[in-house]
Amino acid sequence: MNRSLLRIACSMLAGAVSAAAGGHEFWIEPSTYHPGVGEAFRLELRHGERFRGNRVPRREDRIDRFTLAGADGDAPVVGRSGGLMSFTRASSPGLHVAGYRSRRMRNDLDAASFERYLREEGLARIVDLRAARGETDRPGREVYSRCAKALIAVGDGGDGPGHDLVLGFPLEIVVETSPAALRGGEDLVVRVLFAGKPLADVEVVAVSAAAPEHLGRRRTDENGRVWFPPIVEPGAWLLTTIHMVPAPPDVDADWESFWASFTFERSEGID
Repeated sequence: MNRSLLRIACSMLAGAVSAAAGGHEFWIEPSTYHPGVGEAFRLELRHGERFRGNRVPRREDRIDRFTLAGADGDAPVVGRSGGLMSFTRASSPGLHVAGYRSRRMRNDLDAASFERYLREEGLARIVDLRAARGETDRPGREVYSRCAKALIAVGDGGDGPGHDLVLGFPLEIVVETSPAALRGGEDLVVRVLFAGKPLADVEVVAVSAAAPEHLGRRRTDENGRVWFPPIVEPGAWLLTTIHMVPAPPDVDADWESFWASFTFERSEGID
């Protein structure tokens, strides 16, 4: 299938797309998805929409965990607080997963803005719950955190195991099908975990850096899985999801949301 047909298929599968959707996307963007063994490479934090966004400064007071995980253990991701770049390296070949977990941050909005935000982010369940509680006209007092991952193929180990590594983040996207091993006609199988358990009925959005105008959308089944059709063209891809729950009693907020992302690169097209 040629590139134009792939984009047409992606557009058909995406369905209706809100112009405001994805305005709070947060992801890890590496300087290379294929570093050599022992080669230092850069990781940047990005915030924006449809794989286009601004670099986010590294802030030590917001980092809960920032690591490069692999079969041989974790390597630190280092950088200057306030700087726009962090750095790491892997000492062995194979697939590694860069992971960033932030601490809680606040997002307090007036009632109308909070309702609009919930609808734009596909959180209709929370809209309904607020209505059932008689809270629609109340301001939204929220805490949120980020759970971002990126798949890094070090050396010649891109086809090996490790793509489905679980880092233990509160909300986590796990790619069960290796992007490097995809062939024509094969689906990309993705699983969403919340507190280590499969999360049903949440939306997962897929966007390609080569065609950011198209979004693929799927909701997880009862086992937390979604299947994306074989539309993974060459280049970088971003998967995102969000989950919101009532805030725990010890947190001075009404709601807590978790934002997860997963970036990877396909170096070859699908036959």
